[in-house]
Amino acid sequence: MSDVDKEIAKEKMGEKMAAHKDDQLQGEWPKQIINIVRLLLSCLHAWQADNNLDKDLEKRVGLLKPVHPISFGMMSRGNILSLVLPGWGQKRAPPRPGPAKRVGLTTPLQLPLQLPRMSSIEFFDIHDLRWHLAQLLTTQHLLTVVSISNTLMNHIKGAQLLASSASEMDPLGDDSDEEDKDEGTRDNLLRACWSQVTALHCVMLPEKQGKQFKSPNLTLLAEKYPDKCVEVREAAQALLQSELRRVGPDGRAKLIHQWSRKLPSQAPVSPKTPVVEEPTEVVTDNLDQPTSQATPLQQYTALIILGVIGAEFCRHTNKKGSDVNVMDSGVARQVAKALQAVILDRPQASLSLATSWRRSAVDLMGRGFHLWSNHVTISRILSGLLELCLLAPLSKKTNGSSKVSLSNQMMGLAARKALSLMVISAPRLLIDTLAKEVLCFLQSTHTMHYPHSTLHPVPVGIATPQPTSGITMGGEDLLLNSKNEILSLLETAVDKSHQDVSLMLVDVVDILLFC
Repeated sequence: MSDVDKEIAKEKMGEKMAAHKDDQLQGEWPKQIINIVRLLLSCLHAWQADNNLDKDLEKRVGLLKPVHPISFGMMSRGNILSLVLPGWGQKRAPPRPGPAKRVGLTTPLQLPLQLPRMSSIEFFDIHDLRWHLAQLLTTQHLLTVVSISNTLMNHIKGAQLLASSASEMDPLGDDSDEEDKDEGTRDNLLRACWSQVTALHCVMLPEKQGKQFKSPNLTLLAEKYPDKCVEVREAAQALLQSELRRVGPDGRAKLIHQWSRKLPSQAPVSPKTPVVEEPTEVVTDNLDQPTSQATPLQQYTALIILGVIGAEFCRHTNKKGSDVNVMDSGVARQVAKALQAVILDRPQASLSLATSWRRSAVDLMGRGFHLWSNHVTISRILSGLLELCLLAPLSKKTNGSSKVSLSNQMMGLAARKALSLMVISAPRLLIDTLAKEVLCFLQSTHTMHYPHSTLHPVPVGIATPQPTSGITMGGEDLLLNSKNEILSLLETAVDKSHQDVSLMLVDVVDILLFC
């Protein structure tokens, strides 16, 4: 089987699994799934970090606080199990001095009737050791807890079943307060409880664990950033942003310095087997040299990390980068060009445009457009995103035999959201670009006359012949098929930036007349 066939089979398998998961979430939750959720969260939750939350989880949600230490392990790529036993790393008290007892073969063996029970302080000191051992263990546990808690918060039916099963296990519990509350109030309390669980593990846990806390692995979080599973993807994105915020400006500057040399100069090939490692090479200040030594996975990881830093924590660029809220113009240009290359990259004929890494690049382009707009070709980005929107068109009048796949739907939604963020961030720039595209199209058709004959067409964007290395569609077909998307963009601009739209009223009217 060739690499192309493997990629196609992988995409189809991901769509089937995601569709099956959505059917399960919308339908009845089997009891086995509820028990697995309770077991995972009971073992992985950071108990005693918030006593009030612990009480709610036991009484209202149905989690079970462990009474004995738990062993955790990680399976490596070589199928080698690394096991962390309870009490590992703890200092044992030396034996008390005293007369040695002579024990012979005939001496009867006396065992205690019951093993000594550990105090709650000793137990939770051992239970919290897992946060102090390894970054990979911390990352896996946080991803699991945050993804499951977000799922239960968004799908209240599963949270209700988990809570109802808890009342079945403890029928003698005090439920008088819960019975007096209506169903809507109970659902809101459940959502608030799971929201607190997410906030605890995503934001507050590093502060509560102190300096010994092993922070999540940024490389693994960046690899999970474009995951096909929505819950895992959202958990990885939230944890990545939280960790980048926690390290502060100095930490983000170090990350920019470490990962800037691994940025791709063009769209890298699809990454294969993930390799979790931290960059250790020394970089120089020259950021325009080619980065051919980095693997495709490292290039994508660098693009994700630096793209999130630029989109969430930097407002503008600076040549020296002295301010904490700015990014060096050379790094910003590299990130913007790399995102543009991934978005406009033309895959093989048998592969789909809706890949997970392209979807991540589209998301970062929209969220950081205020930073990337000065370093990309706006018309090409606009045409590429409009074409991706056509994978999941807004109009319901489609062919009855053609069913939009799940990956195409996700890509179309991501492109549509990116365009909305772009038009909110720079409405004048987007309206001006759209007006020029419409002008070039009307001047090229010879059947329609542009209403403003004094304005001459500007040879930019889709009307200008472009190289074949990007997503290029016929200019006429793209504009004609994207009228609904263009109208939606104008509606967003009017709703969010009506003052800017009023200043561009002539161009807006021309676009409306075309649509």
